[in-house]
Amino acid sequence: LYERKTDLVVTYVNPSEHLPDLVQIPLQTVTSSIVVAPSHPWASKAAVTLDDMAREHVLFLERSHGPDKEGFYGNLQAAGYHFAPDVNSMLAQLCLGQHYGVFPAAHQFIEDNGLVCLPLPEGCSADFSLVLLYRPDNQLSKFIDSLKHLQTLIP
Repeated sequence: LYERKTDLVVTYVNPSEHLPDLVQIPLQTVTSSIVVAPSHPWASKAAVTLDDMAREHVLFLERSHGPDKEGFYGNLQAAGYHFAPDVNSMLAQLCLGQHYGVFPAAHQFIEDNGLVCLPLPEGCSADFSLVLLYRPDNQLSKFIDSLKHLQTLIP
């Protein structure tokens, strides 16, 4: 979108993430989970604590406009911060069992890749919004803006 190579994106965003020069049409809020490989030490745990999270390395998705350092991710205490350039690289790194990630629970690729979802600990929440994103100067902006009625169709 920023490079004007696409007109419309449907994606998850961190609600505190600032996306300058883009119009957002929120569709749904999705609660996130901790995601680890079956070989990760947490995979057999029923629950993860904030202290656990502070002792392990977390993996973030590197955004084209910079890593997401606001809101939940900006306040996350971890032993180290690692970044993946895209979702496929992130999945490959998570499958090695050396990091944990935090994803919207709705991502189908979590189960498809054999990864394990764990609830975030008490006092730690990360909700994402499923949104339509577009540039206001897009020649299709009037049409895209008419899609706001989709908000009423998604539970």
